Amino acid sequence: MIQEEFNIWLLVAGLGVFLYSMHLLEISVKELGGDLLRNFIKKYTEGVFKSIFTGATVTAIIQSSSAVSLMVLAFAGAGMITLSGAIGVIIGSNLGTTITSWVIAGLGFKFSIEAVSLPFIGLGGMGIAFIRRKTTLKKISALAFAFGLLLLGLGFMKEATDVLADQIDISAIADSKLLFLFGGVMLAALMQSSSAAVLIAFSGLYSGIFGWDAASHLVIGTALGTTITVFLGSISGGTLQKRIAASHFFFNVVTVLIALILAPLYNLLILDIMGYREDMIIGLALFHTFFKLVGVILFAAILLPYTNFIKWVISESKPVQTRYISKITSEVPEAGVEALKNEAVLFQNMSLYFILKSFGLSVTQGVLPGFTHRYRLEEFKKMEAPDRYEYLKDLQAEIYSFAASIRAQEIKESDDKEIRNRLAAVRSYMMAVKKAKDLSPDITKLRSSGVDVMRELYLDMQRLVSFIARDIGTIDELDLEDKAALSKILAMDQYADKQVNEAMDRLNKMVSAGSIPYREQSSLLAVYNEFHQIFIFFLEGLKHIKELDEEQIAVTG
Repeated sequence: MIQEEFNIWLLVAGLGVFLYSMHLLEISVKELGGDLLRNFIKKYTEGVFKSIFTGATVTAIIQSSSAVSLMVLAFAGAGMITLSGAIGVIIGSNLGTTITSWVIAGLGFKFSIEAVSLPFIGLGGMGIAFIRRKTTLKKISALAFAFGLLLLGLGFMKEATDVLADQIDISAIADSKLLFLFGGVMLAALMQSSSAAVLIAFSGLYSGIFGWDAASHLVIGTALGTTITVFLGSISGGTLQKRIAASHFFFNVVTVLIALILAPLYNLLILDIMGYREDMIIGLALFHTFFKLVGVILFAAILLPYTNFIKWVISESKPVQTRYISKITSEVPEAGVEALKNEAVLFQNMSLYFILKSFGLSVTQGVLPGFTHRYRLEEFKKMEAPDRYEYLKDLQAEIYSFAASIRAQEIKESDDKEIRNRLAAVRSYMMAVKKAKDLSPDITKLRSSGVDVMRELYLDMQRLVSFIARDIGTIDELDLEDKAALSKILAMDQYADKQVNEAMDRLNKMVSAGSIPYREQSSLLAVYNEFHQIFIFFLEGLKHIKELDEEQIAVTG
């Protein structure tokens, strides 16, 4: 159908269909291979070239650098990838976005778009409608439908701009490269899509509304536009979010400046030497790829120094209550579960530290070798006992809140089970901490007692806590199978039970012998009962955090 007059709604519809199709493509690809892509990002981010290649590949597949940025932010916050790996993926994702230019140049202006798009829309739509179950075939149908819409949107815009070229004269501003550069920035920022802004550049060039210089500068400007969106979105985030956003911002600023400086050389290479003056649509796709590729190569060479520069520019903010879950959102459940697991392990060790200190023990005296530096408890160590207890209570509340936000998402049954185990572990650890806190006055009384037998009771408690703590450290150090780990925890439980019962028997004998006044007997027995509860709760938490099911292990063993 040929439009004799410019139809603005056809242009708007084309842009709207294109943007919506990009959204559907992202969703479809995630449903079809989301786990594979997430695992790919987690696995292949070690090293400069691996991380950049990963970013470029995944972005080219799902056609959304924003979605890749979200996954990277989540995985980095959960401690699953390093900051340099995250920055490498972000840099690579900028190259991955250029695949849109090749789709537009190769399909959008080379074939009859309606002829190509309608089969995708028709067959894909029928697949979505008639296939009830969420099978792989239905997901493929959704992907085909989204791709067909993308082509249809391209067709609408091409048709609208063909007519517009005959009715608009921009010769007055055609030579204003900076104006088109700024236009590219604003279009990408307002639409929050560099792909849509690039599409406008291709459409204008194809229809003759503006020339090569205007189109190329419009494309350059889109790189800065998406950066502004990411940067503004990180303002309320934590240090990690700001660092990743800053790395994106500085990369694009430098890449754009280099592109502006080298634009005459790119023009000479693409239009004259490579001979694309007669086919500027392919030439513009090459231009988009070349200027992004130059930036990627430059930053690949300096990735580690660049990471240190970002750390210097965005320094650590005030320490937050949580160490892992504060760095990410719950929008990527897989990363959220991993962060929650790490936070629960940190909570375990803070709780154990609290109990050790309650009995006058220090982790620096060989109680748990390597414990201090490995779990970085410096801030926690500096607090007074009451402050430590309140800190752990607040930390428990934050963990519970974060877990609730993850479980509100659509998650796997296995992930939900892991979350429930971690929450049960944290609850048990907190109960053990509370028992130790409540016993503090009695422990202080025994420790400072002038009666030797009373002080001996305190030393017996101290030795038992030290022994159990060492065994807990051993379980963490060794990579034991479930059955072996459970056997060790049950053995600790039995040993603690035996030691407490023997101590209570000695206490009764001391009372009978007159070594301890009768009036102290009931209070000391209560102290020992509460003391025993510390081990019961803590070892129960250890079973939960190791995901040890006694009944299941007994059946399979």
